[in-house]
Amino acid sequence: MISIVYFGRRKERFFREADDEYIKRIGGYSKIQLIELPQSKLTQDTPAPAHIAAALDKEAVALRGVLAKLPKDTRTVALRIDGDVVDSGCFAGLVNDNVCFVIGGSHGLSDSVVTDRSISLGRLTLPHELARVVLLEQIYRGFTIRSGGKYHK
Repeated sequence: MISIVYFGRRKERFFREADDEYIKRIGGYSKIQLIELPQSKLTQDTPAPAHIAAALDKEAVALRGVLAKLPKDTRTVALRIDGDVVDSGCFAGLVNDNVCFVIGGSHGLSDSVVTDRSISLGRLTLPHELARVVLLEQIYRGFTIRSGGKYHK
């Protein structure tokens, strides 16, 4: 099973519909689960670095709890803006039934969360809901690449 852990809620209907479409497509290749975790709330518009660090630490505790429940052979791949930039062919090599992708909250992920690999969807800043849709599309594309399908050009 492929897992995607993310912080925050699936709010916008059009993002949920896009998620659901790619989940349906991926279903022909693998089971997939979305695991939603609450994003820490920061009360200020421009929080102090210490407040951000405390929020990331709180999120890291919740994330470690989820990761501990996954099968031992599950590889974790964090989506981080400073992660490795990969093309779709390389990404296809990451897509298998024992992978968990992690999307952090609006301030990213705590450095204390250890993952097997960090990748970036690019240097652009994306809303987290859109990043999830892009990730789902790339997972689907990865499966079609691996199976020799016509979706990838």
